[in-house]
Amino acid sequence: MWTPRYLDNGNVGAGIDTFMTVVSIVYAGTYITNTYIPLNSMPHSIWVIELICATLFAVDFATQGIYLNNRRQDFLLSVTALVNAVVILPLMCILLGAAGVIQVAETMDGTLSVKNLGDWTFFNSFFNSVMTFVTIDKPPSDNALSKIFVGVLVCVFILVIPYQISNVMDLSRSISSYEQASYRPTRNSRHVVLCGDLTASRIGHFFREIFHNDHDFVGVHVVVLSEDPPVTSLKALLLDPFFAKRVWFIQGSLLEVDDAKRAACDSADAIFILTSRVDVEGEGANEKIAKRNTPAKKLPTTAEEAVVDDVGNLNFIVDHIVVCVTTELAFATDLEHLIGPLRARSLKQYRPVVIMTAKLPDDDIYESFSHFLDVHFVVGDPYRRKTLRRAGVSDAFRVLILGTSCLISDNNSELLQDAESVALHRFITSFIGMPHAPRVITELGNRASVHFVAQNLLGNGWFQSSGDDNELAMFESSEAFSQNFFLSPAFASGLTYSSTLCDSLLINQFFNGRIKAILGEFMFASQTSHDTNTLRDAMLEANLQRSSLFAVEVPLDFVGRSFEYVFHYLLSSDDILVIGLYRCHPYMHPSSEKPEYKARVEFPENERSVPYGYVYVNPQPFEEITGDDLLYVLSDKQPCWANSPEE
Repeated sequence: MWTPRYLDNGNVGAGIDTFMTVVSIVYAGTYITNTYIPLNSMPHSIWVIELICATLFAVDFATQGIYLNNRRQDFLLSVTALVNAVVILPLMCILLGAAGVIQVAETMDGTLSVKNLGDWTFFNSFFNSVMTFVTIDKPPSDNALSKIFVGVLVCVFILVIPYQISNVMDLSRSISSYEQASYRPTRNSRHVVLCGDLTASRIGHFFREIFHNDHDFVGVHVVVLSEDPPVTSLKALLLDPFFAKRVWFIQGSLLEVDDAKRAACDSADAIFILTSRVDVEGEGANEKIAKRNTPAKKLPTTAEEAVVDDVGNLNFIVDHIVVCVTTELAFATDLEHLIGPLRARSLKQYRPVVIMTAKLPDDDIYESFSHFLDVHFVVGDPYRRKTLRRAGVSDAFRVLILGTSCLISDNNSELLQDAESVALHRFITSFIGMPHAPRVITELGNRASVHFVAQNLLGNGWFQSSGDDNELAMFESSEAFSQNFFLSPAFASGLTYSSTLCDSLLINQFFNGRIKAILGEFMFASQTSHDTNTLRDAMLEANLQRSSLFAVEVPLDFVGRSFEYVFHYLLSSDDILVIGLYRCHPYMHPSSEKPEYKARVEFPENERSVPYGYVYVNPQPFEEITGDDLLYVLSDKQPCWANSPEE
């Protein structure tokens, strides 16, 4: 099963295709050369070359076309083959009938016998009928009956053939091939079914993830079950030679039994159901979340009671976190999963959360996170500076812009779904000043939108320039931006997040069943809710202390040390596991100022710049720790040297 994959997506296959192209050119050259050679005097060398080329064609067709094709019967019974048969067979019947009539007309005078037909054998008669139709030339003989029949034959061809072809094309267009398509699993291959809220970009991301070479998953087929036909860009992707042999697109619904059978859902290894990332009506799977009991404290019972006019009047002890809800149609759902990690028991102190929104949530949505302390609402238009001042955006520890809740009706609206988030990012960064721009974290629905955030920060000096006037010239299209999302500095620095990452996690969960549990420990380790299915039960049985993930400053004693030293020291002395680094860039000063360089850790805590850089996972043991680094650690409580949470 490895051979077809390498032939379709490897250097070996590309080399074979190039070689066969050269063979085709050589074969065409020998034919042209043969036209200049006198009759019956073809050199033996040309004959040998033609024989070798024909042999290579036969071997290539027998191996790649038949032997390595595990869908031989499907190809012979495909719509294309059947349409060709419907068009070609009637034409062949007319030509064969015409050949018989011409033969009878030319031999009926009695000069030729059955055993001696002369030049009017059936083969020659068939050839003459074909040439008459193709060239529309004079009849091949002077026989009156032949002339009459050939004239009638040409009229029949002119009237019948175009009409028949038109009917066949209309019939093929009236019934979509995707509505009739089906998948029949084989014993030598495995398949998965993809369905749900599908768009061209999400399907493309799914293909690139599940067929990635790192998964080492050979012989997998993907059956896409969608209620809508594929758009033009997706059709082009399905025509790719690699995907054409491994992907089946079926138009139908998982709720229909017949459609589910056509997709072979009963024998699938997995069924991936991609849910909608937005919910404009505020209803969905979140309704099934169990209701929590409100603690016996003075907590607001409704969202109206949690509304404040100006957060400056609350006199927060620590800087707060602002969450911007951009949509005016509905309130964001699942906010309890965002606020929950910020209220972990292992944190020394909790940062207040201020939700800036144009519409308050419904009671059932607010009930899911009403039990969290210090959660407030500021109601107003986020595009007004007055609203930003009332929400204390200038003094906020972080500003989180949630994705826009817009429905995706076509491919164009998918590209525009992040327009409000990008516009609000630009407005807020200009309001707080570019030195504080890394405080703003933006959620994107489409990966290709990351270049708008990067371009905004690029023009203000946050990203290092390579001297090119157009830093983003390496990406030629939205598709290129989407595929290079992980290479964008806006993502590597943690300033953007795309909800399409959940699709990638869903696919990798299929290959590694522990990913969901590990991720759950990072996000929900210190929560008391039993709604999350993590490693909690196993750890309790083993009597192990659960840990949380922290990003903390590097102590001065560790500056200049190797990562190996810091790793072993913290693990042996404090039971703290270091799993990565966040390498911060130096503070961005105005161009007129040229202060002496000082590491981040050398500044007083209240004067340190906003952490900005990139995540460095799995550092080398010899990697030197600098004063501009942050440590990602797993600990049962916040490290003692971290005076305030960096989360």
